[in-house]
Amino acid sequence: MKKPLITVVVAAYNYGKYIAETLGSVENQTYQNWECIIIDDGSTDNTKEVVEEFCKKDLRFQYHFQANKGLPATRNAAIKLAKGEYFQWLDADDILQSEKLEKQVQVFIENENLDIVYGGLRYFYDRKPNELIFSPDFNRPWTLTKSGKTLDLLNFMLVSCVIMPSMPLIKKSVLDKVGIFDETYRYVEDWNFWLRCFVKNLNISFLDSENTFILMRLHSNSMTKSRLNMLNGILKLRNEFNDWEVDDKFKKLNTTLKINDEIELFLTQKHLKIKSKPSEFFSMRFQFFKVISIFSTTFALQLLKYFRSLTKKYYYLKLQ
Repeated sequence: MKKPLITVVVAAYNYGKYIAETLGSVENQTYQNWECIIIDDGSTDNTKEVVEEFCKKDLRFQYHFQANKGLPATRNAAIKLAKGEYFQWLDADDILQSEKLEKQVQVFIENENLDIVYGGLRYFYDRKPNELIFSPDFNRPWTLTKSGKTLDLLNFMLVSCVIMPSMPLIKKSVLDKVGIFDETYRYVEDWNFWLRCFVKNLNISFLDSENTFILMRLHSNSMTKSRLNMLNGILKLRNEFNDWEVDDKFKKLNTTLKINDEIELFLTQKHLKIKSKPSEFFSMRFQFFKVISIFSTTFALQLLKYFRSLTKKYYYLKLQ
């Protein structure tokens, strides 16, 4: 078997009901010179059995099991085993459209100085697999769609993580410049990785082409609780960013955004605390203040989200 040009890295944890569709999307790529390394991060469902069926049929699929260590360590384990010159990250519940690898590899072939090529993103719900949307919130575009030097795009990346892990195809040499995933993160490890890439002023290219999207599956998990964990990860990242070797103008923006995130963390904690308080059956006064408190924190959180959206739009317009 010839050396693969692309290594597809699949991080799996208890997604046995989805992973066959994910691996099928790799198998059905129009570009076929790839290997797919699946790292099972301690699954207790049927993930192993599903993946092994693919391995039996196609030696390009490789299955490896490890005790649960988290997503960054899972991806790093695959990086150590990889033979490809390019990396494609892929979560075990997401899908690659069939021409993603072929068309993005072609951009690299035509432009040898590029470090990262990335494309579009769409979401879908299990119950509506053929209905692709931009966003679960307002269904509008929100990811980065620009090419150039990454330092010129750093402001936009600082506001929020505008590249999802599976959107790009990445040269292996990028890891020599920025390092692997930081295993001290349980959340926003991808944002940490992209910010390190952007600080290094790499060459990045956006490919706007049909049938090259990454399709991300939407789950019915609690977004509020997930957001609480995310905010703690974001604040860790913002604190560390100000110690990086980067221009002070970026640190100033990061500090402003950090204040916004700290306020959101406080309001989210308060919101969860209020909702978790048991109702006092005969106390109408308690119920009234509980409703008012929930409404006020919800409104304040929406204002913060709107502020972040405006900030993002401002920096995006500056890129025009």
